[in-house]
Amino acid sequence: MSKELVISEVLMKMEETLAASDLLRLKECMREVLYRFAVVEEETAIACLNEDDNDLFIKRFAIDMKVEGKSLKTIEQYVGATRKMLDYLGKNFREVTKDDITYYLAMLSAKGLSNTTLDNTRKFVKAFFSWAVFNDYLVKNPFLKVKCIKRNPVRKEVVTEQEIEVMRDACLSKKELAVIDFLYSTGVRVSECTAVMLDNVNLLNGTCEIYADKTDEWRTVYLDAKAVKHIADYREELAEKGRYSPYLFATSQQGKGMSNNSVEEILHRVIRRTNITKNVTVHTFRKTFASRMTRKGMRPESISTLLGHKDYATTSKYYIRVNCSDLRNEYERCVN
Repeated sequence: MSKELVISEVLMKMEETLAASDLLRLKECMREVLYRFAVVEEETAIACLNEDDNDLFIKRFAIDMKVEGKSLKTIEQYVGATRKMLDYLGKNFREVTKDDITYYLAMLSAKGLSNTTLDNTRKFVKAFFSWAVFNDYLVKNPFLKVKCIKRNPVRKEVVTEQEIEVMRDACLSKKELAVIDFLYSTGVRVSECTAVMLDNVNLLNGTCEIYADKTDEWRTVYLDAKAVKHIADYREELAEKGRYSPYLFATSQQGKGMSNNSVEEILHRVIRRTNITKNVTVHTFRKTFASRMTRKGMRPESISTLLGHKDYATTSKYYIRVNCSDLRNEYERCVN
């Protein structure tokens, strides 16, 4: 048994007891202590390397991602994709070949999955095999010669200022108005919206502190005048009804915050009252925010920071949409 296996075994035992930061510290301490020792497995111990240990190593992979600060959603994506492929192939991960991988991806393609979904699957499962090689559980990564799959062009769907006004007019409650303008003003993720506590919001200076579970970081976003007004009206209405919640957006249950689905459902209800045919989601508001800030002349790095992206390439590739008329106006300004 290698030292990394010993460390992994201990982390698995302590996962439900310790937070991710504590697990990381425990991992570092064990590496420091075990450095001076040789690890020999007793004959009575259960062998770790056997043909049915896929689940064991997938769990270790998940724990390491947790220690690294990856979000629960990210871990579920990587673990789920890996488990599905190994279950479908019916093989131990050490026996998987390049041909197995290309066969599996071809099967998914035949089912009608998009190139984006296929490439995400490739990326998620490759990460598991890269982790296995890095930790000496595997000699060679079978994904090394599996090429990236060309992704489908991403349409950066946004809503216009006129459509936002139509949505505001279609709102039937102060809560709907507050949600619409909070999303339009900040461009936050749906999970960030539902996690905002009342203490995180300062309506006097129009700021809101956002915690991104995806990146494990805090950032400040800003509320425009309409967002401040509609949030204040909504919270005043809650107070008048004798309802209190520590969350910015409350449910009918005392003290509870909204779920992600509840926020999306508010958008869907509002859209159904309009003639807007676009599929408007919270993610649409994020893309709208990025494109709107671009048109206003905000620096790309600032937009990326406000959206909570670690890499500006993500912002430019998937979020910013340059309007053709804006491009024409800028061209004429430069040549004339």
